[in-house]
Amino acid sequence: MKKVLLVMATVPLLAFGGGNLVSVGYERVDFDHSVKKDRGWRASVFGRVGLKKDRFEALLEKSRIDTFQPPAPKDLQVAKIGLKYLHTFEKAEMAVSFATIDDNLMKQTDGGKIYGVALRRGGLRIAQYLSDYKHFDVWQTEAGYSVKREWNDLKVGASAIVKYIRLSDRKSNAFSKNAKADYVTPGLFLSLHTSGWHFRTGALFGRRIFAVMQEGMKVQHHAMEFYQTWMAAVAKDLGPHRLSFRYVYQKADEIPIHNDGVRVQSVALVWGYRF
Repeated sequence: MKKVLLVMATVPLLAFGGGNLVSVGYERVDFDHSVKKDRGWRASVFGRVGLKKDRFEALLEKSRIDTFQPPAPKDLQVAKIGLKYLHTFEKAEMAVSFATIDDNLMKQTDGGKIYGVALRRGGLRIAQYLSDYKHFDVWQTEAGYSVKREWNDLKVGASAIVKYIRLSDRKSNAFSKNAKADYVTPGLFLSLHTSGWHFRTGALFGRRIFAVMQEGMKVQHHAMEFYQTWMAAVAKDLGPHRLSFRYVYQKADEIPIHNDGVRVQSVALVWGYRF
């Protein structure tokens, strides 16, 4: 197995609470048993600003992955932009999001546009996303519920989520024709916060493909059918700064070429500043 490389992530890890925020990241990812991908990096800048009832978020992400040539003609380079607007009502919060993809190899999803709308009330959140690609579309409906409890300086949180993904016109091209029509992906996450330390662990189960992630700010746009995701993260507050570290382990199948058992590992580090 190849060694796992240092990774910095995209949006802030363990970003609980509101307020203005900026973060920067650098990421490297390692693929094992992939026919096309070897290892690479991802760099990003995330920002969040807002007033009492309105917030704006933006994510700029750039990645480069070394590939095996052939079958890939050159190394993979991807740029993604994610935008979100959130408005808080008296007892609820609404969010609309948009993301776009620039991919030099995967022409089937290059130029893809991802639209989202979500509503949160108390611990309940529901969302609907549409990923608009050239030859096919992906509809994702998402529901989640979270709870939090406090004991003096100790805060504990738990959340459960279910993603339902449906593909339209998947048989129209070789890129997505081997995917199933429907996917259901549940997930569970636990968190603990105390004395400026933050811990989180979680997992996604079931299978998913072309999934919208992180509440509309990220999307998995390659034809990889993920069936295991495990993560653990720790963060430390240093005044207005937050330093976060995360490990993620995933298993997936590359469906266009029927290559099963791909393992994807990453280690992430993010610096964030609240103002």
